[in-house]
Amino acid sequence: MTLYSILVFFGLKMKIAFIRMRYVPYGGAENYLSLVGDELVRHGHEVHIFSNWWKGSNPETVSGPFIFHKVPVIKLSSFLKILSFTICSYFLIKKDKFDIILSFDRILYQDIYRAGDGCHREWLEKRKVIESPLKIFLTIINPFHRTILYLEKRIYQGNGCRKIIANSFKGRDDIVRHYRTPDEKITVVYNGVDLNRFKPSNRDIHREEVRRNYRIGENDIVILFVGSGFERKGLKFLFEGVSLLEKGCRMQDTRYKVLVVGKGDFTYYRNMARRLGIEENLIFAGITTEIEKFYAASDVFILPSIYDPFSNACLEAMASGIPVITTKNNGVSEIIENGKDGFIVESHSDVNEIASKISFLMFQDLRESFGRDARKKAEKFTIENTVKKMIEICDYGYFRESFRF
Repeated sequence: MTLYSILVFFGLKMKIAFIRMRYVPYGGAENYLSLVGDELVRHGHEVHIFSNWWKGSNPETVSGPFIFHKVPVIKLSSFLKILSFTICSYFLIKKDKFDIILSFDRILYQDIYRAGDGCHREWLEKRKVIESPLKIFLTIINPFHRTILYLEKRIYQGNGCRKIIANSFKGRDDIVRHYRTPDEKITVVYNGVDLNRFKPSNRDIHREEVRRNYRIGENDIVILFVGSGFERKGLKFLFEGVSLLEKGCRMQDTRYKVLVVGKGDFTYYRNMARRLGIEENLIFAGITTEIEKFYAASDVFILPSIYDPFSNACLEAMASGIPVITTKNNGVSEIIENGKDGFIVESHSDVNEIASKISFLMFQDLRESFGRDARKKAEKFTIENTVKKMIEICDYGYFRESFRF
């Protein structure tokens, strides 16, 4: 029996602080935060969320199980924004007493830090491969990146927290390699997926509606990309891979659309698509709170990530019965069986390989076979199991006398 079970059995209640700078309804981390918080509230614990913005940002107008606290920030630049949030959240939390402080963002102090964004130092290393020397230099001196690296070092190497939750072994290994963090300080808990929300039967409900709204033909093959931060998620390499299919005439008899859902520089990538000759086949849908509808309307999911500790979108696509193509740089590759329920491309820049895998999945019988296996794999990673593991890790936070402010 875990300490959490003992607390519940004896009716002992915890007061818990969750930290997230921007609590948006479409974010993967926020959905995860909500599910963990809901479970804690269901057992009578008190959950507080410290955030600068959430839907209905006025605390007096927010209904629901959580108590919200507005953290002020200076919005003049990204550097001042993260610095002010870190400092202000520290003093706001210090004014009260919490049994557990669990952060989803890098801040000065927390009991538990969920490293959903992975290791920033590793991301900067990966960026050097695709950026010019000038941009690399500007990144090095940028106070925003220097601030994140300071906070990251404090968490991973110093006394900024007592427990780290990584969402993949790749994410854990990146942290250990860069910061020599003791293994016992890090626990790997894979992300989970809501199998009731993301399911193959959604095709019968939403497929026709979405395709009609975006003028996609019934027989068109839809290649879906989901992610905010187009550069890191590798949208450029998806475009280049698709353009090779066009040039090689391997899709002459196949009509297709590239459907992009998420947040990024639409103008830049639209111009890129125009240069590559694929603009007519491109649809930018922006952000949505109903992403399950887009999986239902699609046939192949691709995310050629440059760096991604574990993509929720890949797992959602698998649960929806869609074959996934991603890279070894994505932690979700640890659960994909290459050539059975998806494809793992060795490098994000290998656009010939990306084109080859897309071409392979143009055949309906192969897509359906991969999709069935993808769903079976996703069923092993339920959100309920993930939340349960997360709460078990929170157990020891009830006794935090040694935690230092």
